[in-house]
Amino acid sequence: MIGKPPILFHLLGLQDEAAELSPLGLLAASTAALCATCVYLIIRILKDRDVHSLVFVNYLALAAVVTSPLLGWAFEESWLRRPNAWALTLLFLLASLASLGETLLAVGLKMETAAKATSMNYLQVVFAFFFQGDVLGEAASDSLSQLGALMISAWGVVALAKETWAPEVDEK
Repeated sequence: MIGKPPILFHLLGLQDEAAELSPLGLLAASTAALCATCVYLIIRILKDRDVHSLVFVNYLALAAVVTSPLLGWAFEESWLRRPNAWALTLLFLLASLASLGETLLAVGLKMETAAKATSMNYLQVVFAFFFQGDVLGEAASDSLSQLGALMISAWGVVALAKETWAPEVDEK
């Protein structure tokens, strides 16, 4: 509801015109979701083999070094040439935060079930919603976007409350 997908909102009668979905974009997004799911499951499998969470992140970085130029060429991406100091700062921040986030996600996946740990990933949408307005100044404060952010936040609270108030099971 935050992003208001045009095709869904057209089907629900909330938007007059149906926007066409790019088949390549839909395939890319679906493939990304499938790949992320596979990564989460592999981390869960490796958790019992004493593989440190930083090892996962280092292998992700190694794979990115190999695949990024190939994918950049395949999708005709241009390389950033002679970046200024601000662009370099943002790129460094991007890489640092991504590494930290992936490390903490790997730690969470090792400690919790994949379903519980990845459900917290939905909070990214809420953070992006607020950062879009506060940091980028691109206000998206219509009532449906606010309702979507509230629903996602409520799900996070429910997931945490469920764990807190769940009766303890004796594992004998």
